[in-house]
Amino acid sequence: MNRALTSIIHQIVTFIFVALYPLMYMGFIFIFFLNFWFFMKTDLD
Repeated sequence: MNRALTSIIHQIVTFIFVALYPLMYMGFIFIFFLNFWFFMKTDLD
């Protein structure tokens, strides 16, 4: 029972990490480009 529970928890953690890592990576790139765009916009004005 304990071994099965540990396996399920490990699978859930792995799934969450695999699902969230690209999302956070794309979010970081999006924020970076948004800040860059705002900087360029204010620089042009």
